[in-house]
Amino acid sequence: MKRPFLLFGLLFLLSGCMSVPPVEDGVSFSLAQYRRETVSGLRYSLFFNIPEDKGEPVTGTVSISFSNTSRRLPQIDFKAPDGAIESISVNGEKVSWNWEKEHIIFGGSSSFKGETVIEIHFTSPDQSLNRRDDLLYTLLVPDRARTLFPCFDQPNLKGRYTLALEVPQEWVAVSNMSVISESCRQGRRHISFKESEPLSTYLFSFVSGKFSKETESRNGRSIAMYHRETDLKKLSQIPSLFSEVFESIDYLEKYTAIPYPFEKYDFIVLPGFQYGGMEHTGATLYNDTRIFLNEGAQLKDEINRYQLIAHETAHMWFGDYVTMEWFDEVWTKEVFANYFAALMTSEKFPDVDLGMNFADYARAAYQEDRTKGTVPVKQPLDNLKNAGLVYGNIIYNKSPIVMEMLATKMGPERFKEGIREYLRNHAYGNAFWSSLVDIFDAYSEENLAQWSRVWIEEKGMPVIRGSIETDGGLSFVQEDPWERSLVWEQKISAERVKDIIIPNIDAKSYGYFFFDSPEKVADILLDSILCWSDVQKSSTLINLNENYLHNNYDSAGYGSFLVEYLNKETNQLLFSQALGYLSIVNLYDGLDKFDDSLWKLVNSRISEPRRRSAFSALVSGVKDSSVTEELYRYFLKPESFKAFKLNESLLTNMAFELSIRMPDNSEEILSLQRGRITNGDRLARFDYISRAVVSDTVSLDSLFESLLIPQNRRIEPWAASALRYLNHPLRAERSRKYILPALEELERVQATGDIFFPKNWASALLSGHPEKEADNLIEEFFMSHPDYSQMLSSKILQCRR
Repeated sequence: MKRPFLLFGLLFLLSGCMSVPPVEDGVSFSLAQYRRETVSGLRYSLFFNIPEDKGEPVTGTVSISFSNTSRRLPQIDFKAPDGAIESISVNGEKVSWNWEKEHIIFGGSSSFKGETVIEIHFTSPDQSLNRRDDLLYTLLVPDRARTLFPCFDQPNLKGRYTLALEVPQEWVAVSNMSVISESCRQGRRHISFKESEPLSTYLFSFVSGKFSKETESRNGRSIAMYHRETDLKKLSQIPSLFSEVFESIDYLEKYTAIPYPFEKYDFIVLPGFQYGGMEHTGATLYNDTRIFLNEGAQLKDEINRYQLIAHETAHMWFGDYVTMEWFDEVWTKEVFANYFAALMTSEKFPDVDLGMNFADYARAAYQEDRTKGTVPVKQPLDNLKNAGLVYGNIIYNKSPIVMEMLATKMGPERFKEGIREYLRNHAYGNAFWSSLVDIFDAYSEENLAQWSRVWIEEKGMPVIRGSIETDGGLSFVQEDPWERSLVWEQKISAERVKDIIIPNIDAKSYGYFFFDSPEKVADILLDSILCWSDVQKSSTLINLNENYLHNNYDSAGYGSFLVEYLNKETNQLLFSQALGYLSIVNLYDGLDKFDDSLWKLVNSRISEPRRRSAFSALVSGVKDSSVTEELYRYFLKPESFKAFKLNESLLTNMAFELSIRMPDNSEEILSLQRGRITNGDRLARFDYISRAVVSDTVSLDSLFESLLIPQNRRIEPWAASALRYLNHPLRAERSRKYILPALEELERVQATGDIFFPKNWASALLSGHPEKEADNLIEEFFMSHPDYSQMLSSKILQCRR
């Protein structure tokens, strides 16, 4: 793999000078290279004045200190409305400057070589402040720091931060570092924080607002948790949350042989947070619905929460301590986070085979890798303004499978030693993927660079067909669906049963395993269900589902198999997996016995977690009017439902689904459920989303039009849910008119939203529409936009099968 920054640095030393990069929107690769070579010793001193009224602007001051090896001052990134800059001085003196294409450009002929301090007074844009009535939080990944304050917004210019805030007196504040002073006067709270360790701009963060605080200390380390939860049953989970954070830190300290590398670890649980979590050092953010589990939560929910906490904690070493040079290799932090999350989860839940975690990764990765919108793990990136589009299931879920292959090649001890060397070599700095491959090469006799190129730099996955040799042995042939003649080097485990090949039986290989006879494979699985391991069953379920999605297994036969499987499977995780596949078949092709089959499961003697899963799937997919009426009666009187207790979350989902199916009762249903919700944040969510399930056509069209205005979709999970209900499968015909205008908005969704929102927007828009009708409109859209962004096109195509 090439090393562009190192090569550029060598050319700079040889030439003794560098050309100044052109001014363009975003942060170009050439600008990042230039500043990487001319700026060092970077420090930011920041102050923000935060009014209580979210309608009033946040003002701030930044002092940027650095050593400059060029005679000219480098461009400073700041994406803000006109008039946002009040004043600028350099080394205490006023200088001439222009604001051009999201950059501050300095003029004049004076030399600014050497130690430089630039002070800027500004008004902060709202884009990355995530302001609500009584809270705000910053979220700056991947290039949003420049929408908060003037800076050098690139991952390989790490700086040290000091921060001071002025906030309403009743608010608290959390940032990357601990508070060193705090005072109150005239109804305002003034808070100053310690200087941070070296951080990339995307990792700087602060949160302020009305929060409750919990603290726990173990083995000399104290961790604080900030939250807004009021439900006593959810609050009872707090000790478990602390345990999971402490356990994750302990595991990674032992594995890496590096003590936790930052001053503190606090975490904040936020309602409506855009992601599951975000790894800010000292101020990790989590989504409330992922952290506080609902009453009756299942094993899968517990595993998902622990994986999330393990993932974000692993980032402290992989991403925060050692960071990628450029966001084309952002996967190098996500691969480690998910790889170690799988290892830690397996240790936390010893009854769950480690292979199940990697099978789950494959399930998610295939969702994108089978589509026409698939991308390589490493994607080219010429400007950070497009960095958010690099994210997706490929980097999060395909890459840890590849990492597990690499770990298997090397062996556990050599792999661990290579990881430790990598971290030591790049402590508080930046690294390339090739940096790690070079280290691993010293521990391996194989050509890892060539192996890595196919898996990391090429898109797609192989089609793999098995055959039985004349001597009874098994052989496999790969096909490259993109006709590049690539071969994905991997070992494939398989079993032969009744002259039928069951491939990838250990879930450690990757690809589309074509079945000559999926019906016979399904029969073998049903016959062997009691003696097969969980991993064998999970992997075979995945491969059967892929054959269905590749149109190699008819929906009627596949649906019948899944119903029979659900009646036999006792493992909660596998039951949920098969149930999800049954819901997919019902969505794409419809199943006459879907409602009846799930209702029988709900009323059967299977375990409560499985009954809950079946009920949730039934609520989302019910089509039979008599079943709908029965669900409605239970919604009106939840106490009459005896299978299990209907919690608030499930009743809210019922309210939304029943409102769509029973438009004449919509007002009554929504009013009743609204009165059941006592938590203010959950009530705000209900009020936002419930507008999408009312019966009035004019109101629905008005809501859709409002979602085309960026400030109306600031809480992205809520906006995506509203768009999804507007395009509910039962409304597909009337909502088809939304597809083209919503696709037209996608470029602005990218520009104004966070990293997962473009894909979530496209998925919410398209998933409820029949494939043919939606595909025709997508094709029409692309034909009318021949120069449309390839990266955004991929996000749209990834929403199709």
